Amino acid sequence: MRETIESVFGCKVFNRYSSRELADIAGECSAHRGWHVFPRGCYVEIVDDAGHRLPAGTEGNIAITSLSNFAMPLVRYQLGDRGSLSATSNCSCGRQGQLLETISGRNTDAFMLKDGTYVDGEYFTHIVYFRNWVEKFQVIQKSYSSVLFKIKQSHSDYAPEELTEIISQTQAVLGKDCLAEFEFVDTIPNLSSGKYRFTISEIPSEHFTASLQPFR
Repeated sequence: MRETIESVFGCKVFNRYSSRELADIAGECSAHRGWHVFPRGCYVEIVDDAGHRLPAGTEGNIAITSLSNFAMPLVRYQLGDRGSLSATSNCSCGRQGQLLETISGRNTDAFMLKDGTYVDGEYFTHIVYFRNWVEKFQVIQKSYSSVLFKIKQSHSDYAPEELTEIISQTQAVLGKDCLAEFEFVDTIPNLSSGKYRFTISEIPSEHFTASLQPFR
Protein backbone atom coordinates (compact mmCIF):
# COMPACT_ATOMS: atom_id res chain seq x y z
CA MET A 1 0.00 0.00 0.00
CA ARG A 2 2.83 2.40 0.85
CA GLU A 3 4.54 1.79 -2.51
CA THR A 4 1.29 2.27 -4.43
CA ILE A 5 0.38 5.51 -2.64
CA GLU A 6 3.90 6.92 -3.06
CA SER A 7 3.85 6.06 -6.75
CA VAL A 8 0.42 7.61 -7.39
CA PHE A 9 0.90 10.81 -5.38
CA GLY A 10 4.65 11.22 -5.97
CA CYS A 11 5.48 11.72 -2.31
CA LYS A 12 6.74 9.81 0.73
CA VAL A 13 4.26 8.14 3.07
CA PHE A 14 4.70 8.08 6.86
CA ASN A 15 2.56 6.15 9.29
CA ARG A 16 1.24 7.85 12.42
CA TYR A 17 -0.29 6.41 15.59
CA SER A 18 -3.04 8.46 17.20
CA SER A 19 -6.37 8.22 19.01
CA ARG A 20 -9.49 10.29 19.65
CA GLU A 21 -8.61 10.74 23.33
CA LEU A 22 -4.90 11.54 23.00
CA ALA A 23 -4.53 12.86 19.44
CA ASP A 24 -1.06 12.25 17.95
CA ILE A 25 0.97 9.73 19.96
CA ALA A 26 3.84 8.58 17.74
CA GLY A 27 4.99 8.71 14.14
CA GLU A 28 7.44 7.21 11.68
CA CYS A 29 10.70 8.82 10.60
CA SER A 30 12.64 8.30 7.36
CA ALA A 31 14.09 5.05 8.74
CA HIS A 32 10.62 3.42 8.96
CA ARG A 33 11.77 1.23 11.87
CA GLY A 34 9.01 1.95 14.36
CA TRP A 35 7.14 4.96 15.71
CA HIS A 36 8.82 7.79 17.63
CA VAL A 37 6.72 8.75 20.65
CA PHE A 38 6.08 12.51 20.67
CA PRO A 39 7.73 13.37 24.02
CA ARG A 40 5.97 16.69 24.65
CA GLY A 41 2.57 15.10 24.29
CA CYS A 42 2.68 11.78 26.11
CA TYR A 43 4.62 9.04 27.86
CA VAL A 44 4.13 5.41 26.80
CA GLU A 45 4.35 2.20 28.85
CA ILE A 46 3.71 -1.42 27.91
CA VAL A 47 1.88 -3.27 30.68
CA ASP A 48 0.27 -6.63 31.35
CA ASP A 49 -3.41 -7.09 32.16
CA ALA A 50 -2.75 -6.32 35.84
CA GLY A 51 -1.04 -3.02 34.97
CA HIS A 52 2.50 -4.22 35.66
CA ARG A 53 5.14 -2.72 33.38
CA LEU A 54 6.69 -5.13 30.89
CA PRO A 55 10.32 -4.97 29.67
CA ALA A 56 11.27 -3.50 26.31
CA GLY A 57 10.71 -5.86 23.40
CA THR A 58 7.81 -7.62 25.17
CA GLU A 59 4.34 -7.25 23.67
CA GLY A 60 1.60 -6.07 26.00
CA ASN A 61 -1.11 -3.47 26.47
CA ILE A 62 -0.24 0.10 25.48
CA ALA A 63 -0.75 2.51 28.41
CA ILE A 64 -0.34 6.24 27.79
CA THR A 65 0.00 9.19 30.14
CA SER A 66 -1.01 12.52 28.62
CA LEU A 67 1.41 15.39 29.28
CA SER A 68 -0.59 18.19 27.69
CA ASN A 69 -4.25 17.70 28.61
CA PHE A 70 -4.63 19.73 31.80
CA ALA A 71 -8.44 19.80 31.64
CA MET A 72 -8.82 16.00 31.66
CA PRO A 73 -5.54 14.25 32.57
CA LEU A 74 -5.24 10.64 31.42
CA VAL A 75 -2.71 8.68 33.51
CA ARG A 76 -1.58 5.22 32.37
CA TYR A 77 -4.65 5.18 30.14
CA GLN A 78 -5.08 1.91 28.24
CA LEU A 79 -6.38 2.44 24.73
CA GLY A 80 -7.13 -1.22 24.12
CA ASP A 81 -4.17 -1.56 21.73
CA ARG A 82 -1.25 -3.95 21.97
CA GLY A 83 2.39 -3.30 21.08
CA SER A 84 5.97 -3.20 22.34
CA LEU A 85 8.65 -0.61 23.01
CA SER A 86 12.10 -0.80 21.44
CA ALA A 87 15.01 -1.70 23.71
CA THR A 88 17.01 1.18 22.21
CA SER A 89 16.30 4.88 22.42
CA ASN A 90 18.61 5.70 19.50
CA CYS A 91 17.39 5.68 15.91
CA SER A 92 19.47 5.84 12.75
CA CYS A 93 17.64 9.08 11.89
CA GLY A 94 19.42 10.72 14.83
CA ARG A 95 16.41 11.16 17.07
CA GLN A 96 16.41 9.79 20.60
CA GLY A 97 13.64 8.89 23.02
CA GLN A 98 10.85 6.35 23.30
CA LEU A 99 10.34 4.24 20.20
CA LEU A 100 7.35 1.97 19.67
CA GLU A 101 8.77 -1.13 18.00
CA THR A 102 5.44 -2.76 17.14
CA ILE A 103 1.76 -1.86 17.17
CA SER A 104 0.05 -5.21 16.74
CA GLY A 105 -3.64 -4.32 16.98
CA ARG A 106 -6.51 -4.30 19.42
CA ASN A 107 -6.66 -6.48 22.55
CA THR A 108 -9.93 -7.93 21.37
CA ASP A 109 -8.41 -8.67 17.96
CA ALA A 110 -5.89 -11.09 19.50
CA PHE A 111 -6.85 -14.65 20.44
CA MET A 112 -5.88 -16.21 23.75
CA LEU A 113 -4.82 -19.68 24.86
CA LYS A 114 -5.71 -21.13 28.26
CA ASP A 115 -2.24 -20.34 29.62
CA GLY A 116 -2.68 -16.63 28.83
CA THR A 117 -0.58 -16.67 25.66
CA TYR A 118 -1.80 -14.33 22.94
CA VAL A 119 -2.00 -15.29 19.27
CA ASP A 120 -1.96 -12.33 16.90
CA GLY A 121 -5.31 -12.04 15.13
CA GLU A 122 -3.46 -11.28 11.91
CA TYR A 123 -2.47 -14.96 11.75
CA PHE A 124 -6.11 -15.86 11.06
CA THR A 125 -6.62 -13.17 8.46
CA HIS A 126 -3.68 -14.51 6.48
CA ILE A 127 -5.12 -18.02 6.28
CA VAL A 128 -8.29 -16.60 4.71
CA TYR A 129 -6.72 -14.01 2.41
CA PHE A 130 -6.46 -14.57 -1.35
CA ARG A 131 -9.27 -17.11 -1.60
CA ASN A 132 -11.41 -16.01 -4.54
CA TRP A 133 -14.58 -17.45 -3.00
CA VAL A 134 -14.31 -15.11 0.01
CA GLU A 135 -15.74 -11.62 -0.48
CA LYS A 136 -15.70 -10.62 3.20
CA PHE A 137 -14.89 -12.46 6.42
CA GLN A 138 -14.67 -12.19 10.19
CA VAL A 139 -13.01 -14.64 12.58
CA ILE A 140 -14.46 -14.90 16.11
CA GLN A 141 -12.91 -16.77 19.02
CA LYS A 142 -15.96 -18.02 20.94
CA SER A 143 -13.99 -19.91 23.61
CA TYR A 144 -10.54 -21.41 24.19
CA SER A 145 -11.59 -24.37 22.07
CA SER A 146 -13.94 -22.82 19.51
CA VAL A 147 -13.44 -20.45 16.58
CA LEU A 148 -16.11 -19.28 14.14
CA PHE A 149 -15.29 -18.15 10.60
CA LYS A 150 -18.05 -15.89 9.29
CA ILE A 151 -17.80 -15.67 5.52
CA LYS A 152 -19.68 -13.69 2.93
CA GLN A 153 -19.09 -15.78 -0.17
CA SER A 154 -18.37 -14.36 -3.60
CA HIS A 155 -19.76 -15.83 -6.81
CA SER A 156 -16.98 -18.44 -6.79
CA ASP A 157 -17.29 -21.73 -4.94
CA TYR A 158 -14.77 -23.31 -2.58
CA ALA A 159 -13.15 -26.71 -2.64
CA PRO A 160 -13.77 -28.85 0.50
CA GLU A 161 -10.01 -29.23 1.01
CA GLU A 162 -9.72 -25.45 1.48
CA LEU A 163 -11.94 -25.63 4.55
CA THR A 164 -9.85 -28.53 5.81
CA GLU A 165 -6.72 -26.42 5.32
CA ILE A 166 -8.16 -23.50 7.31
CA ILE A 167 -9.16 -25.87 10.13
CA SER A 168 -5.68 -27.41 10.18
CA GLN A 169 -3.93 -24.04 10.33
CA THR A 170 -6.25 -22.91 13.12
CA GLN A 171 -5.56 -26.01 15.19
CA ALA A 172 -1.81 -25.56 14.62
CA VAL A 173 -1.83 -22.52 16.93
CA LEU A 174 -4.93 -23.05 19.12
CA GLY A 175 -4.58 -26.80 19.67
CA LYS A 176 -5.79 -29.97 18.00
CA ASP A 177 -8.94 -29.97 20.11
CA CYS A 178 -10.01 -26.55 18.83
CA LEU A 179 -13.28 -26.65 16.91
CA ALA A 180 -13.22 -24.45 13.81
CA GLU A 181 -16.68 -23.84 12.33
CA PHE A 182 -17.90 -21.91 9.28
CA GLU A 183 -20.98 -19.72 8.94
CA PHE A 184 -21.85 -18.39 5.49
CA VAL A 185 -23.75 -15.11 5.79
CA ASP A 186 -25.29 -12.50 3.52
CA THR A 187 -23.57 -9.56 5.21
CA ILE A 188 -21.04 -8.70 7.92
CA PRO A 189 -21.77 -5.21 9.32
CA ASN A 190 -19.22 -2.58 10.30
CA LEU A 191 -19.08 -1.13 13.80
CA SER A 192 -21.13 1.99 14.60
CA SER A 193 -17.86 3.97 14.23
CA GLY A 194 -17.60 2.79 10.63
CA LYS A 195 -14.58 0.61 11.36
CA TYR A 196 -14.46 -3.06 10.43
CA ARG A 197 -13.19 -5.84 12.69
CA PHE A 198 -11.52 -8.78 10.93
CA THR A 199 -10.96 -10.71 14.18
CA ILE A 200 -12.84 -10.66 17.49
CA SER A 201 -12.11 -12.50 20.73
CA GLU A 202 -15.05 -13.00 23.06
CA ILE A 203 -12.77 -14.26 25.84
CA PRO A 204 -12.22 -11.75 28.71
CA SER A 205 -8.59 -10.77 29.27
CA GLU A 206 -6.84 -12.63 32.07
CA HIS A 207 -3.81 -11.71 34.12
CA PHE A 208 -0.45 -13.00 32.98
CA THR A 209 1.25 -15.21 35.55
CA ALA A 210 4.73 -15.65 34.14
CA SER A 211 7.76 -13.68 35.44
CA LEU A 212 6.25 -10.22 35.63
CA GLN A 213 8.07 -7.37 37.33
CA PRO A 214 5.82 -5.15 39.50
CA PHE A 215 5.41 -1.51 38.53
CA ARG A 216 7.58 0.87 40.54
